[in-house]
Amino acid sequence: MTKETLTIKETVFGAGRPKIAVPVTADTMAAAVVQAQQSALPAVDVIEWRIDFLKGTVDPQAIAKTARRIQAVISPRLLLVTLRTKEEGGQVQVTDERYQELYRPLLATGSTDLVDLELLANSSACLTALTALAHEHQVKVIMSSHDFAKTPRPAILKQRLNQMEVAGADIAKLAVMPHSPTDVLEVLELTQDYHLHGQLPLITMAMGDLGKITRVSGELFGSCLTFASVGRASAPGQIAVEELDRILNDLRI
Repeated sequence: MTKETLTIKETVFGAGRPKIAVPVTADTMAAAVVQAQQSALPAVDVIEWRIDFLKGTVDPQAIAKTARRIQAVISPRLLLVTLRTKEEGGQVQVTDERYQELYRPLLATGSTDLVDLELLANSSACLTALTALAHEHQVKVIMSSHDFAKTPRPAILKQRLNQMEVAGADIAKLAVMPHSPTDVLEVLELTQDYHLHGQLPLITMAMGDLGKITRVSGELFGSCLTFASVGRASAPGQIAVEELDRILNDLRI
């Protein structure tokens, strides 16, 4: 068991089998509600609504209202809302001001259980303001860093984890692209080390086929959440949810 766990409603992060999250990548809000409901399968613990997939002009107030609807149809599962920027493998390129504008009504109304905030794609002022607003309204923060090109060296990844702790994250997340088995091993070693000595529940993954082992070995090494697909995947290497559930049960300690 990790030193630190986080309980949201009935879901415990940082202990036992890693929880399963499924992304919703619909391009309209109405379709997102439908996709979320269809994705709320028995094995799923978290629905991640990727609002960067929305097309056209996006109304921040409508995001908050739609998030409430999604919470209702996926209950008792948790809702994670993510605006993934192009710098970190997402669909949109936005200014700090627009990033905050899209998130603020959602956080100010407490219309989600979790929010993803990118550590490096935003200014420290933006990160500080949104983290404070989230915590003011009992929304937990997954602070994330994604590298779709490479696997940064362990010292750099450790530095990012330290930055996340200082910035007030509730859960830390690192996703990288491996180019060798050594890259994958370094991710697993870092995960275990932080699991034993770090302050936060941690999510790690090496993406693509080479890193699939990191998506199923969380209970052994200490990654508390893994992402699966129902239909369209949101990142390379995601495993179908039914198959991932079976594998996690087979590997249960």
